[in-house]
Amino acid sequence: MKRLLVLLALLISMQSSYALELYDLDCFNDGHATIILSGNNESKAYTKDIKLTVDNNQVEGSWSSLFIKKTSIMDQKYGTFTSKEGIFKEKNTYNINVDYVLVENSTASYKETISFPIECPGLLFSCTILNLSVSDCYNQEGIFTAIINAQGLMQSKDSTMQPDKVISFTIRSKNNYIDKNNFNSKEGDLPANYTISSIGNDNYKLEFELDANTVNSMFIEFNDELFKPCNRNVHSKVKYYDLKECSLKPPQDEIQDEKNQVKGQEIKSETEASKSPENIIPVTKEDLNPKNIVILSATVLLIGIVIIYWLKRREITS
Repeated sequence: MKRLLVLLALLISMQSSYALELYDLDCFNDGHATIILSGNNESKAYTKDIKLTVDNNQVEGSWSSLFIKKTSIMDQKYGTFTSKEGIFKEKNTYNINVDYVLVENSTASYKETISFPIECPGLLFSCTILNLSVSDCYNQEGIFTAIINAQGLMQSKDSTMQPDKVISFTIRSKNNYIDKNNFNSKEGDLPANYTISSIGNDNYKLEFELDANTVNSMFIEFNDELFKPCNRNVHSKVKYYDLKECSLKPPQDEIQDEKNQVKGQEIKSETEASKSPENIIPVTKEDLNPKNIVILSATVLLIGIVIIYWLKRREITS
């Protein structure tokens, strides 16, 4: 099937005379692809100006040569593009567009585009997707809790891993404790009573009881079962370990009492602020204008007359 696709791609690219032609291509289950282009023109096509896209998204990767052109020198006639891992995740046939600039001389150049299909098997596992960190860890009421972000443990149906199977844990406690391997010390593996569960978005919650003891720090790393196939020099940007100092939180009821005190203080502050001189409406000169005073006096007098009339009428009726 691969040979048929390569042949089809070659036929498509040979319909017109292009400076670059597809020579070979392949796609792998770590989500990366390799594409070899050959020069069909003595003018140079510099690889820094070549742009590969799939569905209008640029494919990131690296080239094996500085430029490609028609020559007997193999390193210049062929250029191999190697994409990053984890790009071609689905089992699918992708259409790749290659835009490049052909340089005739110092003043003349023009752009061309070639396209061809590539069949990919779908993502199984990629080291590039891995990442590991401790978001938070704390002790509260005799229970230790840690939130761990472990990316890349569920890359595909055939490559799903449990965090406690592929991550090594080392905790350092205030006092001695017995870990799951039955060692008694202040530094070791997790205790046997731990639980770890997914809370979404590649985050996991680790919990265990540690009576009359606290965890001061925790170190985690991907173990060899998972990370051994990954070249740490090639995947230097992958964070495969982390160290976190852990805190001591007060009991929940104390936290709630503190929240209530803060809320009460805020209400008190708002009440005092409403009574402050700034919030008292001042009397302006306009309010003391003689005309306004006369109108106010007349209004009060009229109200008084109405009240007296109502009282007199009530006496006569009774």
